[in-house]
Amino acid sequence: SFEFLLDDLPTHEDHGLVGRITMTALSRLVLLCLKHARDNRHLRDLLLGWLSELHEMFGGKDVSEAVHAVSRYILEVSDHIDTRELADIFERAGGARAKEAVMTAGQQLIEQGRKEGRKEGREEGREEGVAEGERRVVRRVLEARFGPLPSEAQAKLECATGAQLERWSERLLTAATIDDVFTE
Repeated sequence: SFEFLLDDLPTHEDHGLVGRITMTALSRLVLLCLKHARDNRHLRDLLLGWLSELHEMFGGKDVSEAVHAVSRYILEVSDHIDTRELADIFERAGGARAKEAVMTAGQQLIEQGRKEGRKEGREEGREEGVAEGERRVVRRVLEARFGPLPSEAQAKLECATGAQLERWSERLLTAATIDDVFTE
């Protein structure tokens, strides 16, 4: 028979979650992490208070994947504990292998952040390059049609958004004066 349990975790006391003897230590730890990891400023102290749960969890079969998953979740959602602190706590309960699993999770998150940062940087660089190219074309056409640009027009070009540059480049085709190009 299958039984479905839906928990509203914030309404449960921690000792009630920990006292669920029909659940594995890992399952109880996951419930505690889901309840507290995201927004509890005292997460480090709570984890130290859960050392018996952690120790029981590490006493089972190979749990390195589970430790990795739990530690990765904690590191991703919590601003209140860092990789080294979490690794030290897990090491106290599960030894060097537990610490290594946490450190691996932390390194993977760092590498993921680096990749995302590089990708965002490339995208921003492309966008800036496109805008700079549009800016140069608009400047050249303005100078070809209306002569040297007044400082006011130069200033507008320098701080223009991509959308503004597009509008101005379209207006360049029909504008009778330079003011007609920049009129919003």
